[in-house]
Amino acid sequence: MGSLYVSPSVEQSVGYDSNPGEVQGGKGSAALRTDAEIKLRSDWSSNQLTGDLRGGYFHFPDVKGADRPDGDGRLDLRLDATKDFDVLTEIRGSLTTQLPDSVNLPVATKSRPLVYGYGASIAANYHPGYWHFTLRGNIDRTEYANAILLDGTVFDQSDRDLTQYELRARLGYDVSPAFRPFVEVRADARPYDRRFDFSGFARTSDGMAALLGTGIEFTRTLTGEIAAGYGHRSYEDARLKDLSGPLTEAFLIWSVTPLTTVTLKNSTQFVETTLAGSPGALEHQIGLEVSHALLRNFIITGNMAWTRDHYDTNVERDTSITAGVKAEWKLNRNFVVKASFLHTQEITNVAGRGYGENIYLIGARVQY
Repeated sequence: MGSLYVSPSVEQSVGYDSNPGEVQGGKGSAALRTDAEIKLRSDWSSNQLTGDLRGGYFHFPDVKGADRPDGDGRLDLRLDATKDFDVLTEIRGSLTTQLPDSVNLPVATKSRPLVYGYGASIAANYHPGYWHFTLRGNIDRTEYANAILLDGTVFDQSDRDLTQYELRARLGYDVSPAFRPFVEVRADARPYDRRFDFSGFARTSDGMAALLGTGIEFTRTLTGEIAAGYGHRSYEDARLKDLSGPLTEAFLIWSVTPLTTVTLKNSTQFVETTLAGSPGALEHQIGLEVSHALLRNFIITGNMAWTRDHYDTNVERDTSITAGVKAEWKLNRNFVVKASFLHTQEITNVAGRGYGENIYLIGARVQY
């Protein structure tokens, strides 16, 4: 039957955050960060179980209301029915917080409202010979906690709670290990718990998308997948314009040398909003990470990310740019010393919003 390996870890960091409130003109504070994680991996002759559960908490003693938790987790099970057919299942969850001056909040808040996400997937993969076919179903739920405004008023966000149901079908052919083209179509529905939001708009919508892409693997140096296509969303409320636009997706890993790895990520998606008169935004994300082992047990990593939300009303465009560097010194298999720096710049065309932030941390991780 095989074994199941469980790997827990705990991490504690201290440092300084120049703007933990993440608001324009915010003041700085000492920063304390705690993280805990548990990973599991099966070692079975067939089938596979993997999992990762992580939770963290930022505490800022000098800025009231800036503390925030975050976390995510997933559990994946692959069932090998035959050599040509397998079934993948996944359950997942996440915990994030909203920015105090989010476009989806009427005014600034006293603390950061929580956002809960959880979902599940099941996929059937059939790969006879050089062909491969995948049918995947996803269900994802998003819930928003109430916000506490600066005057103590409770702002109800239940009109934002929704569930997304999605179906994806992919057909591909392995021309060679280096070139594995595919076509993928997607259909989804996003019904809201409340038919009308508090601005009087019915935001339930349906979406369609089609992408053409390929998996690549060049001498194991450059591996990954790229795809491009087009997506469209239509809304129940006739006052909300349909959203449509080009979609791009990429995940590439370039092993430059045995010591240096470059990772590129790209995605495009339609995101929801409560902005009056706007159906939502087309969000573009690009991320780049370069990791280099200066020594066998000393790794330094640099990263950059760019995110842009363009709301259809043309009233607001939000851009987020992050850049950072981190270093890890593995003293032994169980103890790691870490240091990191992260800069964030939020740019918007709306007066009173947008901010800059620098986070400096040093800490240690104990892992088993």
